[in-house]
Amino acid sequence: MDLLSRRERKNFTKSLTAEISSEKEPLKFLAVSRPTDITPLLDQYQELLSKTENTVQRDLLRKETKEISRLTYYNEEVERQFYFCLYEKYEENRDKDLQKRIEEFQAKFEINEVKTKILEEAEIIQLCNLVNNPAVVLLEDEDVEPALPLLQEVR
Repeated sequence: MDLLSRRERKNFTKSLTAEISSEKEPLKFLAVSRPTDITPLLDQYQELLSKTENTVQRDLLRKETKEISRLTYYNEEVERQFYFCLYEKYEENRDKDLQKRIEEFQAKFEINEVKTKILEEAEIIQLCNLVNNPAVVLLEDEDVEPALPLLQEVR
């Protein structure tokens, strides 16, 4: 998006807005900020650092690694993730209608070359936990079985 000209961004925005505004059914929009995972980038820099003999390149890699780590430590580097929640009133055998609506909504973004993904059940649970309980880590294992605690009598 940053590489588009001002006119291209304006045209993109108009096109995407026109596609989304054609949606007549209710939906919810969520914008979630979370710290950026820079682990792959830091790993790549460490690998380059271990391979290079060039002192200038080594110095630049060290400084860049330090700066990226600083930004992450102070949560200055965040990524925004956007979610649309499409829903309908529950009725028997409406699953196919909702699935069709979701696929049509997804196509509106793909027309504008915006990548989308339909979340699986585990990802929906993670999103609900992230939005409703910010203390929960997004990548937390959600494979938990319900159980009743056993109380022991203390004398």
